[in-house]
Amino acid sequence: MFHTINKLDEYSMTDTFIQKLFCGGVIRDRDDAGKSLIACKNMIMDFSITYQTMVAKIDQLTQVNVSLKAAVESWVKEANAYKAQIEVLEKTAIPHNLILEYLEDPILYDVYDVLDTSKYQFVLAADVEYNVFSYQQWGGLLGEVYSRVKAKWETDIWDCDNVAEFMHAYISQAMKDAGQKKQGMVGIAWSKSHAYLVFMALDEKWYIYEPQTDVVVGGLGDDGLEELYVTRLLLFIH
Repeated sequence: MFHTINKLDEYSMTDTFIQKLFCGGVIRDRDDAGKSLIACKNMIMDFSITYQTMVAKIDQLTQVNVSLKAAVESWVKEANAYKAQIEVLEKTAIPHNLILEYLEDPILYDVYDVLDTSKYQFVLAADVEYNVFSYQQWGGLLGEVYSRVKAKWETDIWDCDNVAEFMHAYISQAMKDAGQKKQGMVGIAWSKSHAYLVFMALDEKWYIYEPQTDVVVGGLGDDGLEELYVTRLLLFIH
């Protein structure tokens, strides 16, 4: 018949606790008690490791949550900035009747058929064909866009390339709003130190347009152009 022990000298642990720990079992002798205590210690150590792992995971999740919150705040800020830009563009959109006045009877051309690409370091046309208008039509449309964009040069953040890209995008939107099936043959050009626009007119000549001043400064590749407009790169990426 089993008997219980009231005291384990070297282990200082009651048989009641051990019995409870092992589902009501009864300890036969000190060896059983020692084994039980070792098993108990191992269980406690395993639990401790598990607990520490859980705490570490919680810390990681907390850090992820903080990072996600910061990312969402950044996305919201950017979205609001884009929304503000869209609102400005909507308010300054060119009336369709004005656009149509400048965009009647275009003729389609392929950039690579009417531009000597060997004169430039790089030329890229994203579409096969583009609308070409008369010099007067281009002047009217560019003037309307310039009066609405009113892009002012700011060091680094809004310099020549930003102004050219913004006005180029605005022209693309104007073509779409006017119901045109093709974009206009106007591209962004770069010299060694400057960015601007170029367009081709129905006389099949290319012109350099300065989007910061609304001025045609000359013909593309003309002799005597100042260094600022000696073109190296052309992109037609509507």
